[in-house]
Amino acid sequence: MAKTKNIKKSFSSLLNKPGFHSTAAIAVDLETDLSDHMWRLVDGYLYISDCSRQISIDLSANNDKEIKNVIYKLDTMIDVLTKARDAFVKVSDKAVKHKAGLPPR
Repeated sequence: MAKTKNIKKSFSSLLNKPGFHSTAAIAVDLETDLSDHMWRLVDGYLYISDCSRQISIDLSANNDKEIKNVIYKLDTMIDVLTKARDAFVKVSDKAVKHKAGLPPR
């Protein structure tokens, strides 16, 4: 009989600073079964919630091609989130200065 070894990784974080009224969170659950009878290489999900909305993104992969696609999916999200952060900083800076009557940079 083959020896079964499961690997599980789960982590999460709140997205809002303390004192904000809504609960926003991000969580990841990953699992793999290294036994000989495994049918999926990696089974996983990414969950993002904000107030009453939640999305889940599939991070499961059955072969090398799908593993590469999940990594591409994660890298693409990181890239878009980084661009969103940078744009938000610029736009909010201009909005604050406009509201205060200061000239834009």
